[in-house]
Amino acid sequence: MSDNKNIDISGLDKASVLSALYNASTPYGTGFKPDHDVMTVEEAQEIIGQRGLNFDYVGFNHPLKVDLEGDNLDAEQFDRNNGYGKAEGAIVELRNS
Repeated sequence: MSDNKNIDISGLDKASVLSALYNASTPYGTGFKPDHDVMTVEEAQEIIGQRGLNFDYVGFNHPLKVDLEGDNLDAEQFDRNNGYGKAEGAIVELRNS
């Protein structure tokens, strides 16, 4: 599917991609709220409406560091913060759902 840095996200709903990445990420710091550890597609759509498609940290300190504009996702920084291959795994799971 990819070289684990550039992942094809063509044809996928951007809110679904954001939700999948957020849910695959690991929160950092003291702002993490365990009662809100899952992002729905509807919440992701609202965040995109407010912030656009370029993300550093989202929600309660989830490091995404991705730009969802276009059809390719550069996952290098996401994986550096969340684990090698995590972004690709999230996108594969999204495509299979």
